[in-house]
Amino acid sequence: MRCEYKDRIKVNRILSDESVYPLASEDGTAPQDRYRCGDQYLASDRCYVLMPREDIVFIGFPRYSVQYEVHISMLPSARGRPGVKAAKKAIEYMWKRSTALKLVGFVPEYNKAAIKFGHLVGFKTEGTLSKSFRKYGKMHDMIILGINKGD
Repeated sequence: MRCEYKDRIKVNRILSDESVYPLASEDGTAPQDRYRCGDQYLASDRCYVLMPREDIVFIGFPRYSVQYEVHISMLPSARGRPGVKAAKKAIEYMWKRSTALKLVGFVPEYNKAAIKFGHLVGFKTEGTLSKSFRKYGKMHDMIILGINKGD
């Protein structure tokens, strides 16, 4: 499940996919055809880049010793029940293999599907960062989602 640097092509394919990139990127992000965000995560042994399925990437990186920021990106084939099952598997992996006691995600307020998905896999809405994400020249709030180990 945990990816290695050699898996960067598969990881970047999902992250730059036309169904993922527009929802996750903000103004100033590298253009879609040059977006290689997965490389930086895979190059760090502190980051967890997981592929519980071939069409979903779960990235977790430490913000503090026990808090990890997470990003979940999936192709349309993983959306719905398959994605929920895969994300829950990735969360369990994080609890068992990392120092994480809390996982936190930040979702642009307009991405209602991602917020709903977060709730389906066990995250709770914990707050809002006002006007902290710029897309197409407009500032958007970010919804903070979190889950604690043992919840």
